[in-house]
Amino acid sequence: MRKTIHYNWCRLLVIFVALFVFLTPSLEAKGIKLTDVIVNNTSNDLLAFFNVRNCFDSDTKKALMNGLTIRLTLNIRLYQVYHLWPDSLLASLDMEHSIRYDALKEEFFVDLDGKKLRFREVAKAQQAVSEITGVPVITLKKLTQNNLYQLQIKAVLEKEPTSSAFNYIISLFSFWDSETDNYRVEFKY
Repeated sequence: MRKTIHYNWCRLLVIFVALFVFLTPSLEAKGIKLTDVIVNNTSNDLLAFFNVRNCFDSDTKKALMNGLTIRLTLNIRLYQVYHLWPDSLLASLDMEHSIRYDALKEEFFVDLDGKKLRFREVAKAQQAVSEITGVPVITLKKLTQNNLYQLQIKAVLEKEPTSSAFNYIISLFSFWDSETDNYRVEFKY
């Protein structure tokens, strides 16, 4: 009798785990990725340009339209590359872009690392969040000519509920969050 009860609990646990694994959205299905990465410079600064693609899939759009804030965190690192020696970190930037929808005003509020914008069209708001143009990474005075450098970029997409009670419940389902791999660009200055 005791062995049968234990066996039933084990079967129930296996079924629960299988359902959880197969019914939760896969991070690979979202597939957010970095594209069109360009490293350029002005007369004073090294600039980074890139796009974050596939960050507004149907689930993310539904969450946005239902009042959840969507946050895109961007990590940008610049290293000087040494052969047979550990690379040296020269610059580190963390940027936050967020978007939320106000159903009463029928407007999208976008925060680009402290710069606040408003949009009526969802496509323009999403473009503002996911297109990164001309981010100053480091001043050129800190770079040595004819050396090898590596720019690393990573993006993390998160959904944030507006209510603190709901925040706890959502935090249990971290599978809603998604991130890119480190995108690396090597260049010689």
